[in-house]
Amino acid sequence: MPLPIVAADLSVVPIDVPQLVAVSMSMLFLLIPAVGLTIRFAARPLVEALSKLGFGQQDGKLSTSELERLSRRVLELEQEVARLKGRTAAGLAVGLEDSLPVRRAEQLR
Repeated sequence: MPLPIVAADLSVVPIDVPQLVAVSMSMLFLLIPAVGLTIRFAARPLVEALSKLGFGQQDGKLSTSELERLSRRVLELEQEVARLKGRTAAGLAVGLEDSLPVRRAEQLR
């Protein structure tokens, strides 16, 4: 049973509600997957960039290789500071089980 709509000249215009619902559902059936795919492909570079920054790590823990690389870089920075201050770099390495070879920053990249 169509519901009437009153137009500006007060005449009654019939609307078929089941057809209106069917057209709306068919449009949503096509639009929802299209919007989902668009969002997926638009967000992909953002997700990859965040994962490269480290937001993808579990519980914020570093892997063993990353931890070793960071400790090596800190040791090299300490040795460089000691060299610039006129001290010996060997004095900073006291207490370390294994001494790491000093590399220049260009070699790390």
